[in-house]
Amino acid sequence: MSDNPFLPAKRGSDSVARYDPTEREKQMAALAHISIVFSMGLAAPIIWLLFRGSSPFVARHAARASLTHILGGAAVALLGSVTCGLGYILALPLVGFSVWEAKSAWAGKWDAFKAKAS
Repeated sequence: MSDNPFLPAKRGSDSVARYDPTEREKQMAALAHISIVFSMGLAAPIIWLLFRGSSPFVARHAARASLTHILGGAAVALLGSVTCGLGYILALPLVGFSVWEAKSAWAGKWDAFKAKAS
């Protein structure tokens, strides 16, 4: 068991059952999404590696953020190079989408596209 507040705490079960995430889990999940702003998305895979065995909530959001940042960044780079730089404007909606996902993760939602189950 780790005393470091930034490393994941081990859980007893390996199940992926939905649960209410802790504040720390919400923060780390939001950090994975917002990492596109300060690390071009490179922090999201690291967060996934750290939390994949201990927090299904953080792992799910970090994996989703990693895919969004990698695939979205590749699409923006490709369109930007094909259109002589005009396609780079699509980076703005990608960042906006990541901020929206971070807001949903901070609210404790497992999926930003679904309403929270009551």
